[in-house]
Amino acid sequence: MSRETSDIQYLKKDLENGTVSIWYFETSTPQDTIAIPEEINGKTVSQIGERLFEGNEEVKTVILPKTVRAIGNSAFNFATTLEKVEISGPVEILENSSFYGCDSLQELNFPDGLKKIGDHAITACSSLTDLYLPGTVEEIDEDNFALCGEPLKIHVPAGSETEARLQEIMKSNDDLNIQIVEE
Repeated sequence: MSRETSDIQYLKKDLENGTVSIWYFETSTPQDTIAIPEEINGKTVSQIGERLFEGNEEVKTVILPKTVRAIGNSAFNFATTLEKVEISGPVEILENSSFYGCDSLQELNFPDGLKKIGDHAITACSSLTDLYLPGTVEEIDEDNFALCGEPLKIHVPAGSETEARLQEIMKSNDDLNIQIVEE
């Protein structure tokens, strides 16, 4: 159920598709950078589990491998020192409150493949000024992007479904201070 990676021990949960979700990690010394492994005990890591980094006040950088497809509910909720998340592969789903309250996060860049941004997944990130979304996003909950950088620049492919959905959200919520940047 666990694996040692340098100074980090991970606990995993087996998923029905034969992959695993990391739901806990422990270090013997403080770590400001955590590189999630692609595999644990020969099984592919496909998910960052619920609340994995919730409330963490040490980690500044998290590196996700190309195998991660989902970031669970509240995975980075109130990880107040988190400054950077390096996303190597096509994360498809951001569950509810994935990055809620990440006050030190300044930029998020999602490669092609992202399909769903859940309720409050990217909210109350006061330092977040640049968000890069691919044109593949099919579902964006309208309760996103509040209390982020002023303004939050959301970079999207021009004419994409993602851009159309963001325009709808802006029309229905006058209080949002977001700027769509077509690329």
